[in-house]
Parts: sequence; C-alpha cells; structure tokens
Amino acid sequence: NKVKSFNSETVKQYYSDARRPKCSNISDALLKLTQKGYIMDDESAEQKSPKPYTLTTQGIEYIETYTPKDSVEKKASKVRKPRAKSESIYSEINPDELNLDNYPDIKKLKKFKEQMLLIMFVVTQEQKGDAFSVADIQCLMTDILGLPATRDQINGVFQTNKSWFKKEDDPNNQKAYKRKLLQGAKDFIIEVIEKNKTP
Repeated sequence: NKVKSFNSETVKQYYSDARRPKCSNISDALLKLTQKGYIMDDESAEQKSPKPYTLTTQGIEYIETYTPKDSVEKKASKVRKPRAKSESIYSEINPDELNLDNYPDIKKLKKFKEQMLLIMFVVTQEQKGDAFSVADIQCLMTDILGLPATRDQINGVFQTNKSWFKKEDDPNNQKAYKRKLLQGAKDFIIEVIEKNKTP
C-alpha cells in the first residue's frame, strides 16, 4: 500500500482488506515481529499513539523473498508408530517340546487362572524356563497355544495370588518383573492336574 508507517489499528484494517480473520492478539504479534527484527519503532511518525512501526531492511527482504505455502498442502500428521510388542524369550518355543500330552488339555480348563498357571508349570517342569514376565505368559498363551490372554488378566492372577510367586527384576526390561512359581502355586496346579486326569 506504499505505507511507510503503521500501527495496531491499521494492521486490523489490513486483515479486513485481505479478507482474513483478525489476529487474536495483534499487539503480541507486533512485539514478536519486533523481537525478530522484521519491524521497528517508527520515530519519524507524527502520530505517537497507537505506537507506530515501520519495516526494517530485514523485514523488507523477508517479504520480497517470501513464498507462500501451497494452501492445499497439508501438514503431514505425525504417524504414531505401533508400540513394539515386547519380545519374549519363549517366542520361538515349539509346543512339541513341552510334551503337552503328559498334562491335561489346557484349552479345556474353564478358569483362566488354571490355564495360566498350568502353562507356567509345564514350561518349568519341561525345563524350558522358570521365570515369566507378563509378556512371556501372553506370548505362550496367545502365540504358542492360541488361547485368549490379556495383560490385565495375567496381572490379575499375579495380584490376587501374590504369595504364589517369587518376583524378580526382568533383565530385558527395567519396567517389568519376572515371576517364578512357588510351592503354593505348584500345589494348586498339581491338584488341577489330578482333577483333570483322563481315565
């Protein structure tokens, strides 16, 4: 507009002329432009209120080299990476190695607690491991045996029967624990095995 000096009131008018919604805080926007060195106080302006500004050399260069972004171009939204599933030391285990024929059919047990404790017992008895994180049990139950098992269900068994497990730090995950079966859990499972023996 060939205007050398401007203030907050004239800026409001420029928004209106450009048919754009007005900036919510023009004074703050002008302050930020001053801090960036794009505008400065206009000492030569006759009117001193509202505060007059003028473009600096840096501001003029910015305007002359400014290239507007394509209005159609949208900012690429941040794609959340799926949380990596905790790798379990049991992920490569072969069900045949567990000699499941020597135990009751885990899938036929009606209670989740019995299914979970039996798979821990079997793995321990068959000397494939004796310490289990929540991720380990979920892997054994869902990936290896095809049984439904949520982290909440597994944690529920651990919380309800704390005295049945020895808790220790998980060397592969500082935020998790591994648990070993204590005698109380073993006695419970032996009883389940006896009850579910096929004649």
